[in-house]
Amino acid sequence: MYRGMFATGGIHPEALMRITGGIWRGRRFPIVVPAGVRPTMDRVRKALFDRLQGMIALQGIIVADLFAGTGTLGIEALSRGATYCIFVERNRRLTEFLHCVLSLLTLNPRHYRIITGDVFRVLRYWEELDLPRPHLLFADPPYQSLLGNRLLRALAESHWLRPGALLCLELSRWETVAHAPAGWQLHSERLFGETRLQWWYWHGTDNATSTLPGDL
Repeated sequence: MYRGMFATGGIHPEALMRITGGIWRGRRFPIVVPAGVRPTMDRVRKALFDRLQGMIALQGIIVADLFAGTGTLGIEALSRGATYCIFVERNRRLTEFLHCVLSLLTLNPRHYRIITGDVFRVLRYWEELDLPRPHLLFADPPYQSLLGNRLLRALAESHWLRPGALLCLELSRWETVAHAPAGWQLHSERLFGETRLQWWYWHGTDNATSTLPGDL
């Protein structure tokens, strides 16, 4: 099944994912890269996790990988000690592939859940889906989509995000978050070529509501 994932057009079997730390450090395997999907580069991912070391302890925490794509950020977190990861990705081919990769890594399914669906809709029904509240969230929306602001707003207006949660947001270097909702604090950011990485802390706010604006 794994090899068959590369049989159709739009897939680049020569693309490799390398896990940069933890129990699977150095493991490499081909990744599915459909048109329009941009996996986080190895060096950017390593820099992201190196930066996290002074911000949050990964051992035993719950992680969410939003706009998961090939799942590289969530897999890296699991390798480095996270106990559970929720992967959310709307492309069914990618979520099927992610099942294959986690099976190859012989990871017990009790340590992850893969959801095929729209991120904003999943956020809205997080508790109804019986999902645990993450300590750390990764979000890598499509570049130039301007979804960074919408994501911060949707999370702020949820009623399940735990105070002290940390969000790692990956954007195009030409994108910015213009007006972060109350409750979010930008801790730091760094630029890597065309990539902007931001680390946001959620402190909570009495003004947050559970209603998401617009039609999801």
